Amino acid sequence: MKEYPAFKFLIFFSIFVYLFNYLNQVFNLFISYQYLTLILFACLVLTIIKKYNNTSYFIATIICSLIICLNLSLNTLQYPNKFIPMQKAIFNGKIISILDKDSNLRIVAEGDLDAKSLPKIENTKIILKVSDLCKLRAKLRVGSYFYSTLKIRAPHKKLINQDFDELKYFQINNYSFYAFAKAQDLVILKEASYYDGLVDKIKVNIKQKIYQLYDLQIAPIALAILIGDKSAIDIETKRSFSFTGTAHLLAVSGTHVGIIATLVFMLLSVIYNRWLKFTIFIFIMIAFIIITGSEASAIRAGLMSIIIVLGMTLERNVHPLNSLSLASILMLIYNNSLFYSPAFQMSVGSVLGIIIFYNVIYTHLKQLNKKNITIINNIFLSVSISIAASIVVSPIVAYYFDVFSIISLIANLIEIPLFTMSMFGIIISIICSYIYMPLAQFLALSSNFLLGQLLSINYMLSKINYAYILGQSAFYLSILVSIYLSYIILSNSIRLLIFRVSVLLVFTTIIIKYQSPNLKKESHSIIIPTANYIYAINDTSNKVDPTIYIFDRKNGLKPYFDKYLSYIVDNFSKPTIYYCGNYGIALTDYYKGKSNIASIMIMPSMSDTISKYLNLKTNFIQYISYEH
Repeated sequence: MKEYPAFKFLIFFSIFVYLFNYLNQVFNLFISYQYLTLILFACLVLTIIKKYNNTSYFIATIICSLIICLNLSLNTLQYPNKFIPMQKAIFNGKIISILDKDSNLRIVAEGDLDAKSLPKIENTKIILKVSDLCKLRAKLRVGSYFYSTLKIRAPHKKLINQDFDELKYFQINNYSFYAFAKAQDLVILKEASYYDGLVDKIKVNIKQKIYQLYDLQIAPIALAILIGDKSAIDIETKRSFSFTGTAHLLAVSGTHVGIIATLVFMLLSVIYNRWLKFTIFIFIMIAFIIITGSEASAIRAGLMSIIIVLGMTLERNVHPLNSLSLASILMLIYNNSLFYSPAFQMSVGSVLGIIIFYNVIYTHLKQLNKKNITIINNIFLSVSISIAASIVVSPIVAYYFDVFSIISLIANLIEIPLFTMSMFGIIISIICSYIYMPLAQFLALSSNFLLGQLLSINYMLSKINYAYILGQSAFYLSILVSIYLSYIILSNSIRLLIFRVSVLLVFTTIIIKYQSPNLKKESHSIIIPTANYIYAINDTSNKVDPTIYIFDRKNGLKPYFDKYLSYIVDNFSKPTIYYCGNYGIALTDYYKGKSNIASIMIMPSMSDTISKYLNLKTNFIQYISYEH
């Protein structure tokens, strides 16, 4: 570990942060800067005494971890597992990005939020949905500062398997609340700065060029590949890439930055002054990262490329593990929330997997190519990179997104070469479009064709039976597969390989034999409270048509669309609804006109009987918590 000081620091640093944060959540520990100052003083004293250098190193690591943990605990919102009605608030902040523009406008904004029932929250991100756009007083641009009265709600957690996990989406993107405002309630305080306006103009100009050069169905993919704008990609396409384990191709990831860095470095080879070359390289990489939205994966890859080029400029060998670790440490210190960012974890994890496992896998595979055929070696190289990255990344993806792609190895092997050639083509055609448009249109034909083939292949692979696994079991299966692969790959002889494969076969047989078939799954109900009514849905994981119980909390007459009830009605042949009250009548009538459902009207006094039937501790009309 002496050869990798940055990696050693990152490992201990991460372990201590997660440990302290866990202890803080479980035991509600209070950590203050006063205590950290005392520990820092002790660390300095031990550093003076040379024989305690190692001790002081660990103490310094602990101090950094405690500071990060304190910042995380102060800036991380904990959402209660219960229904919270929308409440009024005041927001003062800056527009970070514009997600979509339909009849309603959705923007991401960062600033200060002040609600009556909450303490003032500073530097928080929200998703704001703006209605009545015809009454908008001024055009909203990225970088504009505004003030608004609005209504906020906490993100909804996932209640059924097929539901969109809004809470996890918010945690992944570091958003705090979903907000709603009318256009007339927004007041522009300050127009976008020259810098923000320039970046936005460049993005808009690139977007216009792409739609001029590429087909309508290909342009959104080209836009996502080049500048990370995925707003125009339809949900079905996003899902197909997620199922095949190639979603990283649609986000500005390390692959994109690596291609850009390689291209830039090749173009700068004509410059002989090393420091001038390094300065231009830094400027271009920073510009690209800013234009693409400063994604965590892009920043990590950009920092790594800058550190490596700096080592080449200084004529020193820089180990990839140290450059990865140093880039990660700098990013974590600058932005503490990256500790829990899936994009950052996947970015670092993929490179870490390649550094650790790539050489071993490639050496084993290369032994199969006894004639040393170049094409086969190149295929083995791609396979080795894909396997090495997936060993670390697959469990992270499965944990956050509940999907484990079995076909990802084949998909990446086919699609990454197409993607790489397409990206080179997109960059060259965009550059040429500013010089001579007919030439740019001619050059765009090849990347247009390649992207079309990539979409077709990806869609075909996503439709193969058993190409992926969905649900909570995906995470455990991905961990098992990663452990199996690591155990087999690290075998240094054929005899050891055969022994380990035999051990894994026996172990897998034992797991399959004693797994869930012997366990009876207990049925359960989902309690879903709203402001106006509450309802319970019995277990939807089996094939039996579910039963729904609806009771009013307030008087209401208007039929009301409900996404969970809509899912039940659309996916089961004949669900049964027991209802009472005005909202119960309105909802039942609404869905009776759309589907074949059985409905039975009941008296409000039956709520006690139904609560006992559902094995609830109290009358379920009184519930405000989401219960399973």
